[in-house]
Amino acid sequence: MSAVRSLVAVVLAASVSIVSVTMPAQAAPGALSWVAAPGQAPAQPPPWAPCGIGDSASKIVHLYPLGAALRCGTENAGYRHILKRHMKDFEVMAFGTAQNWRDIAHLAIHHTMQTPEKNTSNGGKTCRSRNIILVNLQSNKEVGRKVVRVVTSDTKNNDVITAYPAGHC
Repeated sequence: MSAVRSLVAVVLAASVSIVSVTMPAQAAPGALSWVAAPGQAPAQPPPWAPCGIGDSASKIVHLYPLGAALRCGTENAGYRHILKRHMKDFEVMAFGTAQNWRDIAHLAIHHTMQTPEKNTSNGGKTCRSRNIILVNLQSNKEVGRKVVRVVTSDTKNNDVITAYPAGHC
């Protein structure tokens, strides 16, 4: 069974909302359907815009709640930074969920920006964090639990600087 066809949930501890990824029978191959529990807005699937070698650092990869923009960025901020420094962190979170690191990073960024549990500002940056519980819906068992931090710039249009699993801000 392909990873996309597997059911997976991210349960947000504070709101006890479940977000799942599933491939409906009528969906085109490769398409993702993202569903949320009642009362929780569904997170749209990444199609994160690609960041090619020649793409500008300012190219928008995805827009998140609160107007946060994930841009291609550099090795120090944005998608390229998350790819280089935190991909393995999100791969560890994705283990047992049948999702890839980008799916988990996207859901973590989306829900942390949408409903942060902690929020601190310092030195032109805002750190938001929340607890993410990963559940495999096939077995209906929790497969992981991590606090995810999302750091945005207060001076550059709320751009996402980084996102990674760690303790609360």
